[in-house]
Formats: sequence, structure tokens, C-alpha cells
Amino acid sequence: MFSRVFFIICFILSGCTKIPDVSTQYYLTKSTLRLDVSRALTCSSGGQIEITDAVSPVIVNSADLGARREFDLQKLKSTFTDPSVTVKFYDDGRLQSINATQTGTAKQIIESSLSLVNTIGLTGTPKSALPGDIPPCDYIEKHGSKGILTLQYSESMNVPGAGKQVLKPVGVSKIYHNYLSRLIGEEFGSVHAHIDRSDLTRLSHPVEIGSEDKSDYLWARQLTKVRIRIHTDKKDEKIWNGSVLMALPGNDYKIPIPRRPAFGKQEFQVAFSESGSLSTLKYASESGTADAISITESTVGELQGPSAADQANALKAEADLIKQRERLAICRANPSECN
Repeated sequence: MFSRVFFIICFILSGCTKIPDVSTQYYLTKSTLRLDVSRALTCSSGGQIEITDAVSPVIVNSADLGARREFDLQKLKSTFTDPSVTVKFYDDGRLQSINATQTGTAKQIIESSLSLVNTIGLTGTPKSALPGDIPPCDYIEKHGSKGILTLQYSESMNVPGAGKQVLKPVGVSKIYHNYLSRLIGEEFGSVHAHIDRSDLTRLSHPVEIGSEDKSDYLWARQLTKVRIRIHTDKKDEKIWNGSVLMALPGNDYKIPIPRRPAFGKQEFQVAFSESGSLSTLKYASESGTADAISITESTVGELQGPSAADQANALKAEADLIKQRERLAICRANPSECN
């Protein structure tokens, strides 16, 4: 950790006239996925249970300790005429940028399709009822708030997975789920997520290197699109379909570091978002003669996400949407109580 801090400071100070003859290490990014499902239950005047669902994919990006790469700082010596070079790292040792100030934020939840309301019809005697049990709707009224009982389910996903993975109820929701499952049966089943290898689509690499290219290079990892389907044991009861972008092994690529020109100046900038996706790539060179100026700039913004303000507005919109779903459940169950 000390060596990384030293390099950053040394490159910036005007007293450093040359790049140290040493190397540093960095890690590629890996993503983990947790799925959180909230199920709001309410009863209609006719004795049916109305369920509204809210799904929150939670993606955490961190250093892949199995994908450590070494970077020789002398490679930059052959690239830059100016010895002032800034190399930044994320706290966990992932490369953040070289000579760049903007890293961006990757938008990793890209598709979402939510099933609005599922209905469970309650007829006849509750299944597996024990002495002292109360009917499901009475149970919901007793343990819920304003006629709504909310159950929470959560599980870390195995990506790439092998088919069906169960999302378990958490906290007091375990008690609620087990009670209602026992009385209602398969009509109120477990929550599952499906992620198969066929659901993974590797995004194309933003940089392609020819087979004859002899440039020095950095290693990076492109994101992979992961399709997810969430449903219950009840036949044809779908909760959510969506896609997320994750940093997964197997989609690594090289970014060439340009060689120093014989005359003039050269500029090289690269920056990675917190997800590990390439957010900025810039090559610029100036030969030093008026009739031979050649500047090429390529900024990769396909996966650059919203600003902090945009993300705050998105979170507020999501909270408002959950509130409206709960209101919708009440309105559908008991139209006379809708306001």
C-alpha cells in the first residue's frame, strides 16, 4: 500500500524528473450479486390474497484476488515526454486511472420487468391447520400494518449458476412465510431465481488489438450481461425478469500503451469506473511540426452511468414506486378503501 501512495505523490511533484524503475500490481474487478425481494400481502373483501412484489438487485464490485496483474512503470517512460504522471488506485488495489480525472459510474441494472400483482384464491379449509391457527387473512391483518404484511427474501446468487436458486425469507419473515406456506400450500410457495450459463452474454471488448501489435499494454475486464428470472413455486407465477451487468472472469482484454514519438508530445489517458468497465480512453499525439499534427481521441461512454444527483432521484423514484405498489394492492383488494 505504501508503494502505491509513493508513486502517486512522486509523479505529481515537480521535483520528480524521471519515473522510478519499479513495478506495481493491480487487480481486475469481480462482481457479486444479491437479490432482495419484498412481497406485500393484503386481503380483499372476497377473501383473496393480493401480492405486490418489489425486486432490488444489489451488485458489489471488488478486487478479484485471483486476477492480479503486474504493471512496469518503466513502460510509461517510453510513452510520455513529460515525467509528471498520475496513477490512481481504488482502495482495494484495482486500477482507477492513469492521467485521468473522471472515472464515471457504471449503470449495472439495465433491464427490469416487474409483475404488478399476483393473486391467491383462498377456498375451503386451510391446509395443515393446527389447533389455535387463525385463517391467513386474519393472520395478515394481525401481523401487518394497515392491512399489509410485508415479507422480505434475500440471497447471494451463484453467477454463473446452475439453474434454480432459492431466495430465503429473512428475519421475522421466516415465521410469516412458514405459517402461510403451511396453511395455503403450494399456492404460496418459495421464491426462486433462475440464472443459467445460457443467460450470460459477454459484451464486446471496447479495444481490439491486432495480432501483429507489439505495444505494451494494460489488462482490463469487460462487463457481462446476466439475465435473471424470479418466480415462485406456483405455476406460471412470475415476479421479475431483468438483466444486470457484472464483471466476471473470462472477458478480459488488453489496452495498448502507445510508444513515445520521436518528436513532439504524446498524451495517454485511461480511466475505469467502479465496476471495472472502461469509462475513458484517450490517445493524443503532436509531432511538433505544423503540417503533421495528428490527434486521436476516443472516449468510451457506453456504460458510463448517471451522476450522483441522477442516482439519488432514481432511488427516490424507486421508493415512490414501492409505495404506489402497496397502494395498488389495497385498491385492488378493497376498492372502497382506496384513497
